[in-house]
Amino acid sequence: MTYANVRRGGKPIEAAEEYLAADNPISIDDIAAGVTPDIEIIDRPLSMDKIENERFMAEKITVMVHESNDDADDDFVQTWVNGRIQMFRRGVPQDVKRCFVEALARAKRTTYKQNLDERLGTEKFNVLHPRTALHYPFSVLHDPSPKGQAWIKNVLAQRV
Repeated sequence: MTYANVRRGGKPIEAAEEYLAADNPISIDDIAAGVTPDIEIIDRPLSMDKIENERFMAEKITVMVHESNDDADDDFVQTWVNGRIQMFRRGVPQDVKRCFVEALARAKRTTYKQNLDERLGTEKFNVLHPRTALHYPFSVLHDPSPKGQAWIKNVLAQRV
């Protein structure tokens, strides 16, 4: 419920009291039979590609999250990867693991604009024009990997 709904007399929603998802018990037999599609069974050693990728994502690179023009924004930006947190202080170069930089690069927001001139006809009137921007603009100041530049450009180019 939005703030506007609360102002109109709606009741605020307490997220902790809402239905989140069913916590169904899982049987070991179901896992072995492949009944639970959300659990991946690893029955062989990881390939070297996956090991190399983990090593690549653990490399430290130097980045700087840019200062914000909005006084209401915090001086620190948080990213979480697999339950681990990395704090970025705006305007300060930091050496951080590449996996946290990927989280920064994927923090995007998309807004839409629409041409509201009805005289152009419904074909042009009903078109939404997206604009995507980083939520936390940053710069990669140093990346020791020769694959690093292509990697960050690829991550930034992905929609999700």
